[in-house]
Amino acid sequence: MPRSALPKVHGDGRLDLAVGGGPVINVLVGTGAGAFSILATIPVQSRILAVGDLNGDGRPDIASVNPGATVVSVAFAQRPAGCP
Repeated sequence: MPRSALPKVHGDGRLDLAVGGGPVINVLVGTGAGAFSILATIPVQSRILAVGDLNGDGRPDIASVNPGATVVSVAFAQRPAGCP
């Protein structure tokens, strides 16, 4: 079952979306017109997602848990080109 979180990863004030629940987590940015476009795909098996500033740099990071494998993965935010 897909899981999602609503981080603000792009820095433009619009809600963005992180969706997991399979072999990848897709990070999508809000277009402002009620749609999203894919910003990044993170190759990690995930069942549960959480978003927060985990390393204190002011950017949202994504933590995911795959309980079946007792694994916690963390994807630290990187500022894409063109982002404030």
